[in-house]
Amino acid sequence: LACEANYGGIRLNIKGREPRGAIEPAQVERVRKQLIDALLATRIEGRAGPVVTHVFRGEQLYPGPFAARLPDLVFELAPDIAARSELAEVVYGEHTEPWSDHHLEGIFITAGPSFAARTERGDVSIFDLAPTALAVLGLPVYAEMSGRVHAELLRDVSTLRSLSEARD
Repeated sequence: LACEANYGGIRLNIKGREPRGAIEPAQVERVRKQLIDALLATRIEGRAGPVVTHVFRGEQLYPGPFAARLPDLVFELAPDIAARSELAEVVYGEHTEPWSDHHLEGIFITAGPSFAARTERGDVSIFDLAPTALAVLGLPVYAEMSGRVHAELLRDVSTLRSLSEARD
């Protein structure tokens, strides 16, 4: 898969999923573990610190029925290293400044009469944004949604409702 900036992905060639699959489904976890260990152990001569700082399984980043659309592994490079999807004249070159890129930890700021005052830092996933927004709007939140309502951020939780998409 194409790599760009501080993130890259690896999609395994799994039998039954890929047209010319080579890895038996029963071997996928073993292969992923080997790749994770190898990525985290990668070093460049003359450079202090790891090249790869984190490796995630695709389903960790995007749980649910569409997880198969992500790479099997997503790896994060050190901030001063960028991956490229095209060939370059050099295999490796350090950046003088970190390459701007996405980060798994973002910023979620709330304000307005619907939100309770808080000063501490919370832990909000991007999956929690839609359920929390629906709750603020007084709309039902589907039980099947990946995220959760952050009721601790809300002033009034008396209107919280959940709904299941599954109908009898």
